[in-house]
Amino acid sequence: MKIIILCVGGIKTNFLKMGIKQYEKWLSRYIKVETLYLKSGGDINRVPKEKVLHNEATKLIKYIKDDYYNILLDKGGEEFSSEDFAKFIDQTIVDGSKSAILFVVGGVHGVSENIKNKVDKKISLSRMTFTHELSVFILLEQLYRAFKIINNEKYHY
Repeated sequence: MKIIILCVGGIKTNFLKMGIKQYEKWLSRYIKVETLYLKSGGDINRVPKEKVLHNEATKLIKYIKDDYYNILLDKGGEEFSSEDFAKFIDQTIVDGSKSAILFVVGGVHGVSENIKNKVDKKISLSRMTFTHELSVFILLEQLYRAFKIINNEKYHY
């Protein structure tokens, strides 16, 4: 089992790049984590929203596979406490029917309805809206926290 984080857009800020690398390193003790970045679907100031979403969906759909548990980070998705997220991750891994957990982080406009209909689950990190960069960072921190909880290790207070 591995975790793949698929993000539309790159990470521009150095402190988030460093934080993301640190959490990936810490998580590697528990599970293989791969973070992939796709180019956005176009200049949001020049390309219509529908075209941007279509272009991004064309790229994203290639990564959404039947043998993955596909999860979309979405403002309308299910919210978890850290403990419940840990249980969810643990159950998904223990189930063993999938080869990977894929987290999809959309771009500026989110993702198209086509992508929303292809995923197995939608989750929300918060009722607040975050940039894709910050969403990746928060997701990695919560995954690390989840594995600490799963393994009964100190971290979560």
